[in-house]
Amino acid sequence: MSLAAMSKIHLRFEETREYEKFTSILNDLTEDLGNAFPVSIQAWCGLAQRNYPLLDWHVFLAMQPSGCIGLCSHYRQPDDPDQRFWVGWIGVSPAFRRQGVGSMLLQHIEHTALLQGHGEIWVYTDNTKAMTFYEANGYQVIGGFPRDTLRQNAANNASVVLKKTMPGI
Repeated sequence: MSLAAMSKIHLRFEETREYEKFTSILNDLTEDLGNAFPVSIQAWCGLAQRNYPLLDWHVFLAMQPSGCIGLCSHYRQPDDPDQRFWVGWIGVSPAFRRQGVGSMLLQHIEHTALLQGHGEIWVYTDNTKAMTFYEANGYQVIGGFPRDTLRQNAANNASVVLKKTMPGI
């Protein structure tokens, strides 16, 4: 994706717990992101309870004047080393895919990690398209998901962990 093509899309990131603002993006993304996605958003909005706590958990809607076109989130787990920062959900409405929006969402998360002094960004997925996306953005596969040492509601036996080490940290 060229920078010129990416510059046509301008996003405003909105952090909110108003469940109604998530309705359209939930409809657009639940099939792609799975059944754990709406449950996680309900927990974020205070309508459900998480199975375990997350530290520094944030969810952002990617807004344009026409409305929400995507979503991204990040978090830390209680036992994470100081340098580790997790990508949560990243999703883009189908009409806005392949236009650089996903990379813009990921850059928002990476920028936040850098500002907070975290040198490693981790993500897990069982989706081959997502793995290709993360690898194209500088992430490296480091192995299978270690379910014995890390807790994640959406992880399964096919989940792979990818990591990016941020420069300058």
